[in-house]
Amino acid sequence: MAKLTPKHYQALNGLLQGRSLRAAAELSGIGRNTICRYLEDPTFVAELFKRQERAIDAAASLLKVAGIDAACQLWKDGDEAANPDVATRIKANDLILSHGRLHVELLKNLREFQAFLEWKQAQESERAGANGQPALEGNGEAPF
Repeated sequence: MAKLTPKHYQALNGLLQGRSLRAAAELSGIGRNTICRYLEDPTFVAELFKRQERAIDAAASLLKVAGIDAACQLWKDGDEAANPDVATRIKANDLILSHGRLHVELLKNLREFQAFLEWKQAQESERAGANGQPALEGNGEAPF
């Protein structure tokens, strides 16, 4: 299919809002079997993925802003000059420290995952080299 029709866009909206094909069909007013057929069309699927990616990016941007606002408020709540209540200051500082620790752990896990992906790609290239294609250098050991 070369061009998406208004019905396709209705189905896309339903899929982006619904939790299942049945829900997407109900939301869009299009039959479930029709949506299943649409999902076999590469143009439709590409548009769906593009819209899902945009929705995820928008949600991530909102979460970043909310996270920064929350961190700033916690910082203020933990400041003795701005907040005389000891219990609130302790709780705010505890939250800052615990979430900071989790953030550091997440970044560490992301780095390890990236290293794993690079290692996996090197292993696949090495296997391809054994089949007559040039191989990448490396000792074959995982970097973690």
